[in-house]
Amino acid sequence: MSARTSAFGAPSTSRSVRRATKPDLWKVAEVHTASFFPEEGFPLVKVRTLDRYWMLESAIADRTGRYVCLVAEADAQDVMQNQRFIAGCVNVDTVGGNLPLPKRTSDPVRTRSRLRRRQEKIAYVSNLAVDAAYRRQGLARMLMEEAEDTARGWDCDCLALHYDISNEAVAGLYRGLGYRMVGVEPQWNSYLYLRPNIRFGLMLKRIPRKTRKQ
Repeated sequence: MSARTSAFGAPSTSRSVRRATKPDLWKVAEVHTASFFPEEGFPLVKVRTLDRYWMLESAIADRTGRYVCLVAEADAQDVMQNQRFIAGCVNVDTVGGNLPLPKRTSDPVRTRSRLRRRQEKIAYVSNLAVDAAYRRQGLARMLMEEAEDTARGWDCDCLALHYDISNEAVAGLYRGLGYRMVGVEPQWNSYLYLRPNIRFGLMLKRIPRKTRKQ
């Protein structure tokens, strides 16, 4: 896996992306909760964070290696701390649990083949989040580019993701990276993500064959 790095001026603003390890997961869970549920206070915010932590711990324990949590590290805002800080994160997997089911056919073998191909060839990107203090510094793009590199290493054909269709800033980021919207999920699907007030759109991006890992 590449160690994607960037620097914006002084060394105190250096950035890098790597795979998360177990000691990172509580901070990743905190970034998730603060980004996706900013209106919630104590004690619900702690419950959300603990739930996210358990989900991440279970997912990265998958021995198949087809689920990865990526983290963006940055120098602490307080230069006196002299330490690195997890400023953003994103997940990428080929589990396929959040993708629409393939169209059923009269042949069950063919239907299973479609499902297996979807799991093997479509990488799903989820939970892109950046700490509020580090936004608008290129971290989201760095994380998405590393997620694409990960999918390419798995020899996937394309990437998929869901996004809040009312968030034009996020939509613009994804379009700039080459994603295109292919549909809007039904309203009831938002309850599965525990965010009933949001409509989710589905975006896809094909990984160019000439740049996919040989």
